[in-house]
Amino acid sequence: MCLYQVVLANGENAPIRALEEALEAHPWVRTALVYGTARPQVGVLVELDPEHAVGKGNQEADAAARNELWPTIEKVNAELPDFARLFKSMILFASPEVPIPRTDKGTPKRQVAMKMYEDDIDNLYTSVAAGTGAAVQFNSVDQESLQKMVISILHTIYGDDKEINPDTSLTLELGQDSLRATMTRTSIVASLRAASQSGNVPELAGFMPDDVPTLIAYQYSTPATLAHALHELVKGITRSPHDTEASEIELMRQLVKKYSDVLKSTHRPNGNALSNGSHNSGGRVSTHGSQQVVLLTGSTGAFGTCLLEQLVDNANVHQVICVIRSASSDQAALKARQVTAFVSKNLDPAPAHSPKVQFLHGNPSEDHLQIPEEVTTIIHAAWSVNFNLSLQDLVPEIEGTVRLLQHCQRTGARLVFASSVSTVMGAPPEGQGSRFIEEDEDAPLEWAVMGYGRSKAVVEKLISSAVHEAGVEAMSIRFGQITGDSRSGAWNAQERVPSIFRSATALSALPDDMGTVDWLTVNDAMQVTVAAAIGQDVTSATSASKQNVVNLVNPNKVPWLTAVKAFQAHMPSSVELLPTREWFQRLLDAQKRTEAAGDFERASVQIPVLKLVSSFGGRVGQAMAGTAATLLQVKEAIRLSQGQLLSATAIDEHTAGLYLQFWESQTKQE
Repeated sequence: MCLYQVVLANGENAPIRALEEALEAHPWVRTALVYGTARPQVGVLVELDPEHAVGKGNQEADAAARNELWPTIEKVNAELPDFARLFKSMILFASPEVPIPRTDKGTPKRQVAMKMYEDDIDNLYTSVAAGTGAAVQFNSVDQESLQKMVISILHTIYGDDKEINPDTSLTLELGQDSLRATMTRTSIVASLRAASQSGNVPELAGFMPDDVPTLIAYQYSTPATLAHALHELVKGITRSPHDTEASEIELMRQLVKKYSDVLKSTHRPNGNALSNGSHNSGGRVSTHGSQQVVLLTGSTGAFGTCLLEQLVDNANVHQVICVIRSASSDQAALKARQVTAFVSKNLDPAPAHSPKVQFLHGNPSEDHLQIPEEVTTIIHAAWSVNFNLSLQDLVPEIEGTVRLLQHCQRTGARLVFASSVSTVMGAPPEGQGSRFIEEDEDAPLEWAVMGYGRSKAVVEKLISSAVHEAGVEAMSIRFGQITGDSRSGAWNAQERVPSIFRSATALSALPDDMGTVDWLTVNDAMQVTVAAAIGQDVTSATSASKQNVVNLVNPNKVPWLTAVKAFQAHMPSSVELLPTREWFQRLLDAQKRTEAAGDFERASVQIPVLKLVSSFGGRVGQAMAGTAATLLQVKEAIRLSQGQLLSATAIDEHTAGLYLQFWESQTKQE
């Protein structure tokens, strides 16, 4: 049994034995040793049998051997998590002159071999980071040529068998992560540099390939938009932020119009818009408040695990059906995934084993998902939480919500949608004071920020339209900053606020002002959600509400400094409090250093906030200017909580300690 582990720079523990065993079963291979500890990705050192050995510098034999082994590797890659997959460029062949040493029993001496090939491995990582050998030839900077170049690069990274067309989503269809986004950008830069140096593309004279934005593969998420952006960059055509914004807003309007029309045209037995929480639709009477059958999406997430626990404990809930996205449709596998979700958050997995709970394999964005007719309530908490995604990337999520609304339209079920305050965080200030947003205020689409917030703003409008014009009972809950579990301290370490505090020791600093803190623990927030889902008198889900929106933030706000002091109590004294402007500059300086050193992935383990630099602009700008944050009315949320929300605590020293302990425990487990 192999006890050796490869823990990558991002802290993930890569399973290596499956790859080694598959390669060693290949008739050409004598030994395969996976490497990658503290590196951004795995690689493999392969010793071929003498007949097929690759001599040093023999590029033709090297390429032939890679191609021979690649089908075997692809089969294993298909079963591995994204972070553990092996790229073709990371295969290193042992030289016939330097055989891998073995014990008396014939077992490879792994550590000795790694030391012998240390320089070769270092050189390979350096070469891959620099894009050496990754250049794709092209002869023009017109959009068609650049698009072909981009697609060729993507095939190299994701595999020749992948179907990639100009409109393929890099993130949603190809599964782009930060590593592959970096590889895409690196290959683009290498291709531009090679074309410039060849002199065959005159338009590149004077162009600096390193000026290609670091996050370009996230900012432009299809080959067509990526090629268009490169064309404009090379030609020196600059698009103002206003132009980009206007384009996104127009797309939002088109989506609202398109899917509102779809909902209006959907056949419904009872076409009357709802005026209260009970109606007859599709031959079934809605009976909210009694024995509910709840369909829950996102049950393995932070919201979902807490929701599932509370729903199982609720006497008015007869059954909970968890919709789980998974490679396997086997019920045991789906339950195991739910159990893992609880365990990973240091929570008791008992709710996953409850006789009340069933599992449904699928995804709302799939048109073949069959929702049981007996469902009385849908809580839609699943969404792609990636702030680098564009609105266009998230259209499948919007379409999935429309399908859920159509189901509610046919059956009379209620829909509760997990929205976000990012749908209104771009609201302009009122004079010199704070912007106060009421729950019945018709928020313009322009107020939404990022693709994430804009996609949810579209859904908010669709839900309101569905309630008032299409006979649906539904509502959106705009969640503010929801923190971790108040018992286990489980709070997603990758989120913005955790990233700030997790980076504090490495940066030796925290910002002194990031706005007002109106955080809610996930426990408090999900109590309101359950009440909205199964309560009898929920006017926010009916036409008695103008917008069908509930704002959910803590009514007991505290200054940012209060939160900082709660966390600082558990940190080294070297962590100083800096003016936000200075803290952000220190972060930018760290970003420049790591990018120049080609060490971004490794550095972001110690300074995770590096991955979120681009998402800080608005908040940092507000803090620098002293601009007051957007404030939200929470009247309906307080009513749904029966007043309990009024006693909620945003943060205290004890809870801050729980969060820090959880993040540290997760790092150790990885």
